[in-house]
Amino acid sequence: MKRLFIPLAFCLMALASSAQRASASFSVDRWKGKITQFSIQLLDGKQKFSGELKGQRFEDLLSIRKGEDRVQLMVRDKEEGLKEVVFLAEGKEGGLFIRCTGRFTQKDLDLMSAELKE
Repeated sequence: MKRLFIPLAFCLMALASSAQRASASFSVDRWKGKITQFSIQLLDGKQKFSGELKGQRFEDLLSIRKGEDRVQLMVRDKEEGLKEVVFLAEGKEGGLFIRCTGRFTQKDLDLMSAELKE
């Protein structure tokens, strides 16, 4: 879990630091007003969570794989203009699954992908 947790922690810290910038395009207030539902789940590594997402019509925004370790950012449209965004980081020792629903624009999704790439 440590091997996967450290890179994941850096990804989450990058997102947090971006949210703290004074930039109008990526502020805490902007995300607070857009997110309607948010959940986090720690994975124990016994079951591959990515298999459960197949067939749920998610579009892959970002996917990084190294051996058995995988990081994915996916999105799908929901009713009434809502989008569901899923972040999945998993490996043989466990991982992290984050799911949030909100009124995200394409610019928001591009910002999320760019932050994870950095």
